[in-house]
Amino acid sequence: MDRIVGQLRIGEKIGLGFALVGLLYLAAIWQYHRGQDALIRDHAQLHFSFVARVNQAFAIQTHLHQARLAEGDFLLHRREADISRVEEQTQLLLGLTRQLAADPELAETGKALDQLARTYQQGFLDIAEAWQIKGLDEDSGLQGAFRRSVHELQQRSRNFNAGDLYVTLLQMRRGEKDLLLRGEEQYVARVQTLIDQFRHLVQQADFYPEVRQALLDEVAVYATTFQDFARSVLAGDEITGGKGPFRDAGHRLEAILATHYVPGLETAILEMRRREKDYLLRGDPAYIRQVQDIAALIRDQIGTAAIAAEDQAQLGALLANYERAFLALVAQNDLIAGLTLGMDQAARDMEPLARQNLEQADQAMVEESARLVVATQRQGRSNLLVVLGAVVLGILFTFFLTRRIVRPVREMAGLLNRLTHESPNERIATLPRSRDELNAMAQSLNTLADHRTRFVQWWKAAMREATALRNLHQAAGEDIRDQALEEIRQAALAQVQQLNGMRGELLKQADQIDQGCQRLRQARPGTLAPEVAQLAESARTIRTLLEVTA
Repeated sequence: MDRIVGQLRIGEKIGLGFALVGLLYLAAIWQYHRGQDALIRDHAQLHFSFVARVNQAFAIQTHLHQARLAEGDFLLHRREADISRVEEQTQLLLGLTRQLAADPELAETGKALDQLARTYQQGFLDIAEAWQIKGLDEDSGLQGAFRRSVHELQQRSRNFNAGDLYVTLLQMRRGEKDLLLRGEEQYVARVQTLIDQFRHLVQQADFYPEVRQALLDEVAVYATTFQDFARSVLAGDEITGGKGPFRDAGHRLEAILATHYVPGLETAILEMRRREKDYLLRGDPAYIRQVQDIAALIRDQIGTAAIAAEDQAQLGALLANYERAFLALVAQNDLIAGLTLGMDQAARDMEPLARQNLEQADQAMVEESARLVVATQRQGRSNLLVVLGAVVLGILFTFFLTRRIVRPVREMAGLLNRLTHESPNERIATLPRSRDELNAMAQSLNTLADHRTRFVQWWKAAMREATALRNLHQAAGEDIRDQALEEIRQAALAQVQQLNGMRGELLKQADQIDQGCQRLRQARPGTLAPEVAQLAESARTIRTLLEVTA
């Protein structure tokens, strides 16, 4: 680590420190934004997945409810527009159920809802078709045919509703007999009134035109001949037992009415219509049997009546058409009832599934929201820890780099302080080939300390030699001379040792120059600066040593 740091200049170290701190804060910011992006993605997923699922489930319930409302409106009012509304809502419902079935988590529920929705849709279409066959109003479909047939039967039956005329004719004949028996004028007036009443009833009756005209002609003959008969009776003339033209006209009137009169026909038809209305109103099957029984009674009445065979056949055919239309309407009602049960069952089965789907979607959204709250809190704590970690690492990096700068300065200050008072032996640790300015200052300071130490040692040796020479010249005895020579020898030996040390230093610097030259031959141009600086430093060292030994 010291070797790596030593390759950097002070500015580079400071810049590296700021860069590392900046990178730490960028990493903290990146971590914060990454966490925020994750939370945003989770919230987006909550919105686009879970909220969308809730909306989808709510839409399924809404479209099902709208379809059922439109279905109820159709069954109540039977309008074509309501069929289109149901079809539109069911198509939207099917689209949502298909989307739900495509969701892997809700595929089972989606498929079940889709199947039930298709069953409901097909059931309603079948019901709508059945109603169209039955008739959306009273004039269409089977209802229209049924009404037309029964109205035609009623209209035709009016041609044989001669009951009032028959009663009036019988009263006319009774008045005729009373006049014959009692000979009183009041019976003449009574018969005249009944003749006018009979003529009025003929005018109001729904007979065939030729029958109406025949009755009017015969009643005119009867009225004229009865006046002649009445005058004879009041005059006391011989009446020959009451026989005469008026009696023959009366018989002819009876014969005409007899051939156009079915007793109780209108009443029976009205009773049959009453039971028919009861069935249509209540839907009770008992009324179907009653309608059939009354129809059989009417058929018997027509068969036993004195009307023409052709009229009997026409009335029987109209009655058969009525029965056939009524029974077809009953069968269609049964079909509609069965289809309605199936459709209602599908709708009832679909409603709990749709409600369950909505509840599950709500629950899933609540759970996901709770998970996002926990994730947000955890992310907040993580961001705080990352920021704290970045601050701590920034402080550590700053301390480490500052220490690498301050420690050599402090060591150099201590060495300089000691150089002012002594000749210290310790040196500041340096790195070869370092680009650090403080390392270069330490190397220079070490060289200065070495030079000072050599100078002091050389000076001491020189002073010791000078002192020994002085003592040698001043020596009086042999012992003193020997002692002075020993001191000279010791001083020379110290100088030799110092020169040997310089020689070793020179050899070391020579080796460094040799190594630098080899690296210069092998290195790329961009990496030559440290070697050049090292060579320059070695050259200066050799020059200094040579100057000392000069």
